[in-house]
Amino acid sequence: MFKTFKPDGLIGAAVLDLTSSPVLNQPLLNSTIADIKAFYATGTPRKGCAQAIKSITHQLMILKNPDCLQNTLVILGVLYKECGTEFREELGKKEWGPDFTQREELRGYSLEMIAEWGLAPFSPESIKIMFERMLKLGYRFQADTLKKISPQKMQRIRLTDYRAQSHLPVPSKTRLSAQPPPPFSEGDGVSSSSASENVVLPAYEAISG
Repeated sequence: MFKTFKPDGLIGAAVLDLTSSPVLNQPLLNSTIADIKAFYATGTPRKGCAQAIKSITHQLMILKNPDCLQNTLVILGVLYKECGTEFREELGKKEWGPDFTQREELRGYSLEMIAEWGLAPFSPESIKIMFERMLKLGYRFQADTLKKISPQKMQRIRLTDYRAQSHLPVPSKTRLSAQPPPPFSEGDGVSSSSASENVVLPAYEAISG
């Protein structure tokens, strides 16, 4: 029997309301962003970020309505861009990407979002490392994403032992490295023609220990 989820604080409750609807409530989102930023001048600057992320993570794991799921990812994307370094670093404290991509209905959008953030110069190192580790594990990012990465960077990623990165929990073996990542389907936003065009990094072996 599942325990009833209890959001943290007013921001957590607001985000729970936002993500429970299939339609974006822009005024409530704007006020939530302002409330998150209001914490930045306090002694607990990331408290609002943590409240929002807890509710979003919960919703992405349990929501069934596909429109609500899509809206939740849109809200996460807006918060990532609008709430600055504090929110991005708080989000980067946990390696959440692999969990989100286990859900087929989230996979395409999640991979696109992770790639965008992983390649963005303003993203914290923890987010960039998560993206690179997922590349090395063989997650099937779109060909357009891979074309943005130089051969030199690809080689560096291939040679990097991401278990040595101390600020992210990267175990030597997980359920993800023990089996291949779920493949793209047509609904993931990659056509069958592009799926055969280097969407997978064939030279990247799963991390093993």
